Amino acid sequence: MTHASSVISASATRPGSKPWLTPGWAGPLRFAGRASAFAALLILAAGLSGCSKLKARDLLNKGVAAYKNAQYDTAIEDFKQAKDLDPG
Repeated sequence: MTHASSVISASATRPGSKPWLTPGWAGPLRFAGRASAFAALLILAAGLSGCSKLKARDLLNKGVAAYKNAQYDTAIEDFKQAKDLDPG
């Protein structure tokens, strides 16, 4: 038995030790943590981009309502802001 394997064996059998965190498992656990953090970041980014589309739709509806009430300047401003938020 080499020194490194005896150290790993001794630390894995100590009371209160966590055998799933031995060096053989550390890499996959670290990768899983980073992968889930990256996935959460992607979900957050997708959610925020949808938020601007909803805000643009709301401004568009406000502009239509202002136009119907003959508030043309307000309607134009709402339409411009909606276009800036969602140019597509």
